[in-house]
Amino acid sequence: MRALAANDPLPEKAEPMPDKNPLPEHIRRVLQAVILAIAVYLCCIFVRYFMADIDHNKAIFFSKQGDWNNALKTYERVARENPSFIMAYYFLGNVYNDRWAEGDAERAINEYKNVWKLAPNYVQSHHQAGLIYMKWGQDESNLEAEALKKGNKKAAAEHKKKKEEIWKKALSEFERYESVDPVFNLNYYRMAWIHMQLGDEAKAEQMYLDHISFPEKLKYPPHNAWVEDWAIRRKDEYAESYLDLGNSRFMKGDLKKSEEYFKKALELVPDYVNAMKNLAILYSRTNRQELAIKTWQKIRFLAPNDPDVVKVFGAQK
Repeated sequence: MRALAANDPLPEKAEPMPDKNPLPEHIRRVLQAVILAIAVYLCCIFVRYFMADIDHNKAIFFSKQGDWNNALKTYERVARENPSFIMAYYFLGNVYNDRWAEGDAERAINEYKNVWKLAPNYVQSHHQAGLIYMKWGQDESNLEAEALKKGNKKAAAEHKKKKEEIWKKALSEFERYESVDPVFNLNYYRMAWIHMQLGDEAKAEQMYLDHISFPEKLKYPPHNAWVEDWAIRRKDEYAESYLDLGNSRFMKGDLKKSEEYFKKALELVPDYVNAMKNLAILYSRTNRQELAIKTWQKIRFLAPNDPDVVKVFGAQK
């Protein structure tokens, strides 16, 4: 009995466990409060981002319905809910472009500037900004024409100056796009159009040449596309550039060079009807009627309902 009493496995009072947490109680309470606050904050951010995603889809719906005011209000709410969401600012700019009320050009550009604060190289936004400036410049061109029609030369001169300034801004944005994505064909075509409007035909032609020559540049460092002539997959785009070059040379009276460009377009796309039609017209202009007739007959076979074919051959019965 004495042995059992000396080694009692179930003592009446257990010794207290030592406190292994070295932090005082009040500090632990503070840390718990901080962790709880951070958790609540992160939950609030999650809810805001979740609502931003829902509102973004609502705004897309309003845009597709042409409900510009509701689309703008909803995108603005998305930007407040998630200030780092680039697409909210991008689509705001696009909606201003679609609505195109007074002052919307400046508003659209300001939204694209918000995009660039977050993503300076978001390439499509630069192209969109270029389109805004193109359209804005065209508005000024229309106002210039109206002023001239009314005999107000001073106002016409002011609109002309503003038009040129705006179109140069468009060029700047398209050039920024090209520095990031030098493949997009429409970017070159629009730069060419602006140079034409500004009276610089040489630069306009250079845009088409730059577009055509770029695939060759990809074969050299720092690029690595020498293993594949990927331009073959985009031959329609390069054929169009050759067509535009041919048209430019035709308008200048350089028929030899024009013919060369039209034929290059057809080398890439043998059934390119527009290039064939222009070549047929060139043959007629240079008194090669047999070639002109042969070309028109080929066009007739490919596109019997083409309006120009109908004019040449008459309506099909």
